[in-house]
Amino acid sequence: VLLVENPAIPALAINATLLTGARHEPEEKAGLAIMASNLLDEGTKTRSSFDIAEAIEATGGHLETDASFERTVAAATVLKQDADLGLDLVADLLINPTFPEDYVAKEKSRTLAEIPNAKDRPQVVAGWAFNELVYGSHPLHRPSQGYPDTIERITRDDLLGFHDHFFAPNNALLSIVGDF
Repeated sequence: VLLVENPAIPALAINATLLTGARHEPEEKAGLAIMASNLLDEGTKTRSSFDIAEAIEATGGHLETDASFERTVAAATVLKQDADLGLDLVADLLINPTFPEDYVAKEKSRTLAEIPNAKDRPQVVAGWAFNELVYGSHPLHRPSQGYPDTIERITRDDLLGFHDHFFAPNNALLSIVGDF
């Protein structure tokens, strides 16, 4: 836990980073970490995606999830008086995600549509080719969003398994900056 007090602005930036990302997913399920991060706010055991959005929007705050090769992040920015809600929402997303089947299907479709669009950008194609050439069989050789065939293979159970294996307190770093 990292705390940096800054009373200059009556707000808090809450950032929970899990030390896991695309490099920890199986080759045949490339894209799993990014998909898991994109689905964290689509429902938990205690809140629907609508409840999550409504709670953060009612405070004027901001909630975000993301992943890369090395990490997965859930972050919130809230006013000082909404600190408890911000902490509760971030914790709920990381501890209790449900990865609803209908959202998994939508996320797979969205990702499958984005991959061909990325191929229209020369710098992306060059980056992918470079990574394949330089990293060989290392997990860094593949695009973090995966390949069409690996995205097709990802199931809700894969997401739950990835979550159960890597989302743990001993694999997390919580940082809070602001007026607390």
